[in-house]
Amino acid sequence: MVTRTLPRWAWSVAAVLLGAAGCAWLAQADLATRGEAFDTDARIVHRLLSQQAAQHDAVLATLALLQPGTGAAAATSAEQRLPALYSQVLQVLRRGGVEAWPAPLARAEAESATLRRAVLADIDLARGQYTLVRAGLPSSFALRIDAAAAVPWADWPLPRQGPVRVVLQHGDARWVLQPGTGEPGRWRLAAEKRLASDSQPFTLVVTRTLQVGELPWWRLLLWCVAAAAAVAGLAAWQRQRDSARRARELLRLGQVGRLNALGELAAGMAHELNQPLTAVLASTQAAQRLLDDPDETGADLATTLATTRQALAQSVQQARRAADVVARLRRLVQPADGGAARPMRLADAVDSVLYLLAPQIEAAGVHVERQGLDDAPEVLADPVALEQIVHNLVQNALQALEGVAAGPRRLVIHASATADRVVLGVRDSGPGFPAGGPGARLRTLLHHAPGRARTGPEPVRVAGRRHGRRAGGAQCGRGWCRAQSDPATRCHAGRWRRMNQTPLIHLVDDDAGVRDSLALLIGTVGLRVMPWAHPQAFLDGFDREAIGAIVLDVRMPGLGGLQVLETLRAQGADQPVVMLTGHGTVALCRQAFKGGAAEFLEKPVDDQALLDTLQSAVRQHVRSRQRGLADREARERYGQLSPREREVLGLIVAGLTNKEIGRALGLSPRTVETHRAHLFGKLGAPTLAQLILRYAQLAEDDAAAGA
Repeated sequence: MVTRTLPRWAWSVAAVLLGAAGCAWLAQADLATRGEAFDTDARIVHRLLSQQAAQHDAVLATLALLQPGTGAAAATSAEQRLPALYSQVLQVLRRGGVEAWPAPLARAEAESATLRRAVLADIDLARGQYTLVRAGLPSSFALRIDAAAAVPWADWPLPRQGPVRVVLQHGDARWVLQPGTGEPGRWRLAAEKRLASDSQPFTLVVTRTLQVGELPWWRLLLWCVAAAAAVAGLAAWQRQRDSARRARELLRLGQVGRLNALGELAAGMAHELNQPLTAVLASTQAAQRLLDDPDETGADLATTLATTRQALAQSVQQARRAADVVARLRRLVQPADGGAARPMRLADAVDSVLYLLAPQIEAAGVHVERQGLDDAPEVLADPVALEQIVHNLVQNALQALEGVAAGPRRLVIHASATADRVVLGVRDSGPGFPAGGPGARLRTLLHHAPGRARTGPEPVRVAGRRHGRRAGGAQCGRGWCRAQSDPATRCHAGRWRRMNQTPLIHLVDDDAGVRDSLALLIGTVGLRVMPWAHPQAFLDGFDREAIGAIVLDVRMPGLGGLQVLETLRAQGADQPVVMLTGHGTVALCRQAFKGGAAEFLEKPVDDQALLDTLQSAVRQHVRSRQRGLADREARERYGQLSPREREVLGLIVAGLTNKEIGRALGLSPRTVETHRAHLFGKLGAPTLAQLILRYAQLAEDDAAAGA
């Protein structure tokens, strides 16, 4: 599992977001607290003013009920002492039975008599005064009230010079009990409610504005500091954790790297050994087949013996190559005391390395020059270690030359001697190391680069071996033509020879020994073989129209076998492809079959398995080409039909009789029979079954296109 470390800017953004979110929450909580306090104060103000209004109603109700002092004593009656008791009462008015009040008071008295409660009259909120009238018998009473004095400031919950504004409203008139600061603010709090008195229906409006400066900035600042510290601590913890994980991963990668190095070393050694063994096996099997059945190829005895002698000579050469590889492997794994330094010639070590890398050097088209090696004196060194060093130097040079055009590829191995030492150097015409990173290209592993190397063999299906030639097979003439029970694969001497389609096997392998031996083996059954040393040359030059098959080596310098297979399929080549490899894995086999390979065989390959596979591939290709020719001929014949004949053919394929076809097309049965006879003649179908079998799909496609 790969975890990504957040960059510094991400942690900064996280700290800012966390601080902003916390500050927003703290500010919202503070605003909510202030709102709740404001609502509480507004309710207290409403209750106090409502109590004062109720007190005014109670005083008037008492006066109307008790009717204190009548007649001449009315002027000195007890109600006249009320202003001394209640500071908000400015004056107490009284009307007897014959007296008259001003019109506003008279109207209020009449309304009070009807409502049986006190009624407002003569409202002057600009001065903060109003009159409250209560009708009674024999006298009616009125109180002139000062609203400012009616406010119980002793119990008032709001500061007099505070930011809260308190207003009493009655209609369009209003009276400001408390002005507040009047400054504009970011947030506004408001409460509006009517006093709990029917006789004094004033509306209480309480408002307040909150400024940005009233926010709890100290708490917000502390939160931002705490959030930044928390994010910084989390970032430090993650960096420490990532450092520990990175150290563990580096340790693990180091272990895996050593294992991969050993695997690649083993894969390179296996490849070096497998190539000559494959060549030995193929050459020996070819010679055995020639000796077992010299008449199979149709050649005379002298030619057969010459070919056999050539196969045996190739076997001897490749066997010596394999023995030399085995000897070097034995020296590589011998005990430490067996690797003591001894006198040896540099030229011998270079010759040994060049011999091992000869196929790769030849495939890459590299020109090797030797300078001063033969004149250099002997050196005291461990032979295995010295050859390994030379091998690594040459291998690195070959890899550097992969990006150079084929013409100027040049490799120079030179030696120079001083008084006490000999210096060996390798120069190439490659692009050289990029600035600042020479170590990135150094590789000290055998043979192939990691991109083409495998870490070890896995079980892969390999065809079984059968001695002798195929049962029931017989050679027919010089071309590929065996007696088979399958009619599709018999010797079509007339057709294929006229078309110059003698089966041809394209053999693509970078190893000259393997390529020559396999070509000799395949040629023993009469198949033509075209060997190719370079994959790109094969892609550029092989005949895509020829009948046959393709044999591809998986591991080749430059383009690998799988890349060549992909290119062939992209270009539309229909020849079956047989893949060969010396390091088969399940994944590699799966990839080859997904790419369209006909078979996947492992080196050293069994001769009978390879030949059976190739002959089966050729038969498959022959059947495919025959089907293609038949389909093309059917399309050409179908194209010669008239539109009416195509309509008739479509209805015949649908299973209609002549009469039904005539009714459907508005034709007479005789005309339908004439069209039907023309169809059989133009399409070359002797029976109705063959007509439907060959042309049903074409008729259906034509009908669908017309619809």
